[in-house]
Amino acid sequence: MMTTCHMAVLRCQETSTTSLAHFDGTYVHEGAAEMVKSIINIRESTRAENNEVNIDLHLLGGFDDDRELSVKLSTDLLQAFHSIQVDGHTISLHLRTFCCTSLNTRHTTKRGAEISLPIIYGAAVELKTGQIYPVAFDEQARAPMCDMRGAKSLNSQNNKMCNIYKWRSERVVIPAFTFAPFPAAHEWLEQSDAFIRKHMSTSPTAEPLNFASHIRESLCFIVAHPEPMESVFKSNHELQYALQDGKWMLTWVKSCCFGL
Repeated sequence: MMTTCHMAVLRCQETSTTSLAHFDGTYVHEGAAEMVKSIINIRESTRAENNEVNIDLHLLGGFDDDRELSVKLSTDLLQAFHSIQVDGHTISLHLRTFCCTSLNTRHTTKRGAEISLPIIYGAAVELKTGQIYPVAFDEQARAPMCDMRGAKSLNSQNNKMCNIYKWRSERVVIPAFTFAPFPAAHEWLEQSDAFIRKHMSTSPTAEPLNFASHIRESLCFIVAHPEPMESVFKSNHELQYALQDGKWMLTWVKSCCFGL
């Protein structure tokens, strides 16, 4: 789900390998570079001999927000992908879609005042064809462990972007992480939805109705697991989920290096 945030989609012209990421404005250059590297790593596993890599780039998200956070992120993403270099490869990125900021803005009237809203809040990719289309996600589609992942985004000590889908095993993998202290989490849970939107969103007037409930889920996880390395990631184990009968199910865990 995006308001000022953006979505980037990379698709290799040769192998159709596709990478999708959600950018909130932090670690933009690092995240863009990791997306390209993931495309190259999968391409090399197919034993491709040509070092010239052609990748289609699609950028979506943001809108004309009052704080101009969206336009900054749009610019940062364009600069990040433009500057990417990978040793031993010639990277050509082809911008195919740019539905960002002013190009993703609609206007409406709320309580007598005109406000700007995003046209597209979410998008999906058809892997067989590469087609990108707007979507509204069902709550079940946010699984697995959306409260845990939201808590990491909200209060993790290491908030770098993380690739959680492992294509070889077709599993979602959540590495171990810990939180910064958040002693006021209980107080936040006592506040109204309007208060949470105002103080925890980059664009309060543009948020969908379920924004506050998602924040509450994350806060509840933080309250229930103030030390996730002890209660969730015991012995520094990552969590792995496999899709079974349409649901993401916890399968097994293994030791991993600390951090995301």
